[in-house]
Amino acid sequence: MVNIRFYSSDHGLGHVSRDIAIIKELVKIPGVKVFARNFSGNRLIANSFSKSVYVTPKRNDFGVLNKDSSFETDEEKTYQKLKEWIALWDNFISDEKRFCKGNNIDLVVSDVSPQPFLVADELNIPSVAVSNFTWHCIYSDLFGKTDPLVEKIKECYQLAAKSIVLPFEQNKMCMPSQVKTGLVCRKVEKSKEETRKLLGLSAEDFVIFGSMGLSMEHLPEFRKEHLPKNV
Repeated sequence: MVNIRFYSSDHGLGHVSRDIAIIKELVKIPGVKVFARNFSGNRLIANSFSKSVYVTPKRNDFGVLNKDSSFETDEEKTYQKLKEWIALWDNFISDEKRFCKGNNIDLVVSDVSPQPFLVADELNIPSVAVSNFTWHCIYSDLFGKTDPLVEKIKECYQLAAKSIVLPFEQNKMCMPSQVKTGLVCRKVEKSKEETRKLLGLSAEDFVIFGSMGLSMEHLPEFRKEHLPKNV
């Protein structure tokens, strides 16, 4: 039996979506059981599996905060949230160490919250990072590489035993032992015809799918009257 603790970022649902694809492959291996932790997409994870995956609906990170009705990052609010988040790490580490010990966790995987690597390091459990960026990349661009909070995040990533780097990665990622791989996504489980029927669309309807990500909380809504009548 191999027990894996899998942490998915709470910034939107992109991390969760690709992690479901990874977890689906992991649980095909006989004897593997996955214990996922995520809040924003915990129902999506739970609904994607019937067994072998246990979900803890708790937050791992927050990402960045945007200004109202804008794609622009609110640096002041983000930095304040960053301080509050890191101040909670001791509780996170204490809770997760207890969980990992109680469930005999053999491997920690994170996409791509930094503090789980502290948990793995303190318990001497192997750990793997999965991503095409780190929060160190994001926060160092916003607040500078010498900021003590940014440096603390970098130190976490450098504890990872292995790093699986996805395509379109950011430059100068601070993760060690990098192994590059291809794109990861969930397999399509419904045909185009089934999807159109589910959405109430005919075969003649012209459809454009656009996604802004659930991390964009305050963007103006797209108004249907601005779109062609048959969309």
